[in-house]
Amino acid sequence: MSPIGGKDTYYYMRDGLGSIRNLVDSSETTRNTYDYYAFGKELGSWTETVTNRYTYTSREWDDESSQYYYRARYYSGGGRFSGRDPAAPYGYLYVLNSPGMFSDPFGLWMWKDGKRQGGSRATVIACGDTSFNGLAKMTMLDESTVKTWLRPYKAEKDVKQGDEFTVPNTVVIAIGDMASWARVGIPGVAQYAKTTLTNKGFNVIYFDWKVAHFTASQVEAPAYDTFGLVLFGHGSGTVGGKFANDPFNGTYIIHKWREKHEDLGDWAVPSASYYDGQLGLMVGKFCFATQGGWPNKVSANGVSWMGDSFEFSTWTWGIKKTIDKAK
Repeated sequence: MSPIGGKDTYYYMRDGLGSIRNLVDSSETTRNTYDYYAFGKELGSWTETVTNRYTYTSREWDDESSQYYYRARYYSGGGRFSGRDPAAPYGYLYVLNSPGMFSDPFGLWMWKDGKRQGGSRATVIACGDTSFNGLAKMTMLDESTVKTWLRPYKAEKDVKQGDEFTVPNTVVIAIGDMASWARVGIPGVAQYAKTTLTNKGFNVIYFDWKVAHFTASQVEAPAYDTFGLVLFGHGSGTVGGKFANDPFNGTYIIHKWREKHEDLGDWAVPSASYYDGQLGLMVGKFCFATQGGWPNKVSANGVSWMGDSFEFSTWTWGIKKTIDKAK
């Protein structure tokens, strides 16, 4: 409940997402009532006896553009922002299509229960075991690479209880260009990973070649803020275990001519893009996933599932169990 000024005093009544449901006056008489479809459009007939611009998720309605003003960009209430996400490559989607769980009051980050979700890096507080080994176990990262992932870095002897640091918190999920028969079951598992990891507070970046083409540069963009990878697609053992979007016709999983094609350019993500021990989570469902150095990228405290199994119950169960262990 919040008061608004003017000649008379009125109070906003908000729901769990922060959307205005009622406007009441000082005598507790309801003056305005609002109801919404999931993504913010007007549901039913609103009752307004007092002029008010703030409604869905408490954002201001702009009459000139007929959109909500979300600070960094505008939103029409149809599930897509008018501009791309300036903070992370979520594109135009509003709260990853989960308006019943999250809001995005600044047009930059999702919020839930008053807390910002999924920053590219997460804050950790040293408590109990303040050794690098203790911090590594707590974050599922590798003690041997602590100088790379711990920010700000300080010598182990100087770490005290209560010290705050940031660690990688970004997980990239990518579905490559695959034949329809090879995609069976993959979008569902990928969506499970996205929902589960987002709910855990990870910054999830999601790509699906069938929805929008993407390049290796976009997958690699988070660089040292990457905590995990979930990759579905093609792979080739003879080009260093690269995960790729097939740059030819999307019908091959492995093809003899393609195995000899040494340079896939910006279509392939090589394991060399990540340092050994970097990842707290690694899922790779593509041919030769266990070759090319990918297993070495997983932290000693991390979890992984890698393979090219086509036994549906085996790989779906294994991947979901692995995703569930990420923290």
